[in-house]
Amino acid sequence: MSQRNFLNLTHDPFAPPREGFYPGADRKTPLEQLQKIREWSRRVMLVTGAFGIGKSTLFRELSNTVDAKAKAARLSGLVATGERDVLVGLIHGFGIAASAEATSQKMADLVVEHVLGQEARERLCVCMVDDAHLLDTRSVNRLIQLVLTSPMRLVMFAEPAFVPTLARAVEKHAVAWFEYRLSGYPKRDARQYLEWRFDQAQYRGLLPFTDEQVHDITTRSAGNPGKIDSLASELLMRLQTGDIKKPEAAFPGLHVVLAGLIACGVASIYALAQPKEQTLQEQPLT
Repeated sequence: MSQRNFLNLTHDPFAPPREGFYPGADRKTPLEQLQKIREWSRRVMLVTGAFGIGKSTLFRELSNTVDAKAKAARLSGLVATGERDVLVGLIHGFGIAASAEATSQKMADLVVEHVLGQEARERLCVCMVDDAHLLDTRSVNRLIQLVLTSPMRLVMFAEPAFVPTLARAVEKHAVAWFEYRLSGYPKRDARQYLEWRFDQAQYRGLLPFTDEQVHDITTRSAGNPGKIDSLASELLMRLQTGDIKKPEAAFPGLHVVLAGLIACGVASIYALAQPKEQTLQEQPLT
């Protein structure tokens, strides 16, 4: 029986696609603040962090829990990178009727008109962009212009290298913005995250990783959940196949000497405790 079947897992909880949103390690705080779109003091929000840190997970959770009175257009830098692609994404996301032959400026005007109309009905429009670091400069400038000329909110999820690009765009148009920086999980949260992932796979036992294994995963991943998932999946596979090398017992030199002295002492006590053999001596004949 394999280790994975033995654990009664429905699937490898660390293999993609990984669903669910882990609310620990302060991930719930930025989510709650981003959900309160009406309370944003600045209409441009940026969420940054290293690859695998959880930006796309936060993007998906925000998309699924956006304010019911808000209209959201969801874009991905993996799909839409150019200015026209971004505008088409906004047109479709907001449900705006537009001609396929419309120019970029015409589409931008339609977006502004739509956002203003929704605002008059007390409905907010928000544009969410995942992998925003893949957008070209013209696309970023166009998005900032739309924020400047309409009440549209904008939240972007990107790697840290994107910060200078956005900073130049918002400075050019004098638009205020705010950055959330996601960091790795601390040690305690890393363990709880592993337990949470197993729970997602309907595993109800104790964490099947030893303390040493958890410490190794946390240290090597630096708390990055993407790396935690990769290392945990690898470890789970090794548990399944039995390919786990047990550390060889090693004793410091002083311990070896002490063990030898103890062994000698025990041997001496054992020898003294044995009954002495009776020696038969020949008696002279008389």
